Amino acid sequence: MGWVSEAQADVIKKVPLVVCHDILPSPVSAFAHYLLPGATFAEKDGTFVNHSGLAQAVQWGVTPAGECRTDGQVFLELLQRRGLAHAPTLRKELAAEIKYFAPLAGGDLGEYGIPLEPPK
Repeated sequence: MGWVSEAQADVIKKVPLVVCHDILPSPVSAFAHYLLPGATFAEKDGTFVNHSGLAQAVQWGVTPAGECRTDGQVFLELLQRRGLAHAPTLRKELAAEIKYFAPLAGGDLGEYGIPLEPPK
């Protein structure tokens, strides 16, 4: 039945406006006022930091189908910053705002990633 149970969906039904951003049909998508088709992990471009502080790039394996959008694309479109879902550009912005991510300022993480120093 998906990651949302029927009981949880019944609670969400009481919300006046429901927007569902997901990759598969669910109890919530059945009654959502707005349905935003999501992209899977294989359709995303971005960055992740693993448990040891290594920042690594993730590259698209396949292009999102139809009107599917990545989480980042949805957020940027809601912020009226369409077309900015470009991982190297976002890494530079993040590096400029948050000291921990300063090593990402170059935008390119290389083949093996960039180690980040834990906050002191």
